[in-house]
Amino acid sequence: MTRRRPPYASVLAERLADAGGYQRWAGTSADGQHVTIWVAIGHGAWTWARERLDRMLCTLCPPADDPSGYDWRCLAGHAPVCVIRCGDVSDDRVHALAAALLRDGVARVLDVLTGDLHIVEVAA
Repeated sequence: MTRRRPPYASVLAERLADAGGYQRWAGTSADGQHVTIWVAIGHGAWTWARERLDRMLCTLCPPADDPSGYDWRCLAGHAPVCVIRCGDVSDDRVHALAAALLRDGVARVLDVLTGDLHIVEVAA
């Protein structure tokens, strides 16, 4: 089964492919080499992402969808990816999103509300 890309993934991929063009996005490091990517989750995720799409690097997990059903590889190589809860979102739902992001190559996922950092576990 082919997993689909999350909403706004094509916009995000285009912006990330623009080498050296990161400085214009909110959340970029002072040296312009590292960016913050946001993933909104919850009932307000669509509104949150739409309102910020012109100034932030963001995507979302639609409220009724299973995060594992999406292909999050467009976020791989950027860390941490910050998860923003938009409305009442359970910890289990955020953990499911973090697991899907880690599965697809994101090394670190930060839950902005709790400060929990999800990382890829490496076997010794």
